Amino acid sequence: MKRKIFKKLMAASLAAAMAVSMAGCGNGDAPASGNGSSGDSQQESKPSDDVKPSDNGGGEADSTGGDQSSEPEEAVDKYTVLTDENGNPYDLGGMDIKIWSWFGDEPSDDEYGEARTEWREWIQDTYNFTMSQEALGGWGDCPQSFVDYVTTGGDDNNYIFVGHSGAEMIAAMKQGLMYDVGSLDCLDFSERKFQLNGQCNLFSKGDAIYAFMTGYPEPRQGMYVNKRLLEQTTGMTADDLYDMQKENKWNWETWEEIMKQINANGDVDNDGVQDIYPFAANTGSFVSAAVYSNGSSFFGMEDGKYVCKLEDSKTLDALQWASDMIGNYIYPQPEGKEWDYFIAGFRDETKFVFLPEDAYNMQPNGNLNTMEDDFAFLMFPYGPGAGEYVNAYTDNVWALPGCYDADRAWKIMFAYNLWTEEIPGFEDYNPMLSGYYNGARDTRTVEETLDRMMSEGATVKYEDFIPDIDMGNDLLWKVNMGGADIAAAVEACKTKWYTAVDEANK
Repeated sequence: MKRKIFKKLMAASLAAAMAVSMAGCGNGDAPASGNGSSGDSQQESKPSDDVKPSDNGGGEADSTGGDQSSEPEEAVDKYTVLTDENGNPYDLGGMDIKIWSWFGDEPSDDEYGEARTEWREWIQDTYNFTMSQEALGGWGDCPQSFVDYVTTGGDDNNYIFVGHSGAEMIAAMKQGLMYDVGSLDCLDFSERKFQLNGQCNLFSKGDAIYAFMTGYPEPRQGMYVNKRLLEQTTGMTADDLYDMQKENKWNWETWEEIMKQINANGDVDNDGVQDIYPFAANTGSFVSAAVYSNGSSFFGMEDGKYVCKLEDSKTLDALQWASDMIGNYIYPQPEGKEWDYFIAGFRDETKFVFLPEDAYNMQPNGNLNTMEDDFAFLMFPYGPGAGEYVNAYTDNVWALPGCYDADRAWKIMFAYNLWTEEIPGFEDYNPMLSGYYNGARDTRTVEETLDRMMSEGATVKYEDFIPDIDMGNDLLWKVNMGGADIAAAVEACKTKWYTAVDEANK
């Protein structure tokens, strides 16, 4: 990872990076972007003739231009300026753009944060706009705020809305409330920053793209490990498990072998009562994770159509395996305890070794931040149908109001594309990881598990895109117990699911 940035490196790197990623924004004859937009839609999405050149540098402002032989090297502090067909820098006319969210975007005070701040100040000065991400609503308010804003025709403010990748935003897409950003030639959705999380692929229909996200996805379900109980019942350390993960040996088979040892040694005081169990979990989520970890899913997309994968052999094998694991190794819900008993059971009561749960639980404000015992965090073990680790993502999405005209939309997304550009010198740097160091109990959690979860083995979930599907009632809660009749559970919901897929494809 390259952490040290000099202005000369920044100028040279940005010249190369921006010339490639933004070629379509600065040249009316540029080839179509990677999303397959037509030439007509590109032409319509150009800025109008009232876009005037800025007066902050005039013409070509390349750091390599002009005679600089007499200037000291420190003075090389400009980036390559994107210009219109007349060779003038784009001028967004002082446009103020706000990202409407339930959380702000606080800059970090490390080298990356300093470099990003410098870059964002420069683009705002150069292209004459301002931009910020602000908490303008609550977590539950933002999707409805988006719908209300678009259906009432919007206002003079310029917004990009953040919403949940769920039913509300999907309904908004189906109602035509989102702008087709795939038609804007200043965006290339084949770029790494869009493909890292794949949200633009979820919210697409043909060449049209209605929602997006840039940057790394949020890490989701992995496997927490109580280090003390692991060593007490198996003699293994967390480092042993991390090494297994590193060598790609952390799979269903090896996990079950460890759980067998825990069962065998779980009666710590030899009184005939098991004191330590192998694992506990939100069993519905565990069943779902098992399906994805075996290289399958409940729904998918093939040739532009949704498909039901309920009867896929990998899905069926995973459902059976999950039911077997629950039947043989789970710490059962104690009488009188609520459904989320597994959180306190792991954090406070230390009744079991493994907890399959989402990574956010380790954050400073997460469910496990007060746990006295140290924990490790690994990826969910993979099944034979996958042969490698699989990470199923569910992320927030960004959307542009569909009530904006093409000129306004182009300007906003031109600015957003620059705002989210990867910072030269930090191309392989994941800024999201820094926040996890405060909650993780060891560096291997962050540098080996979370880093890997966010950059490889990615797949996305299509459940929310299929109408009238209730994952819990339809299937998960029928197989989330030991000895479940998998065939009967599948048979009970398959007609509903196939019909729902047909409706979604209409």
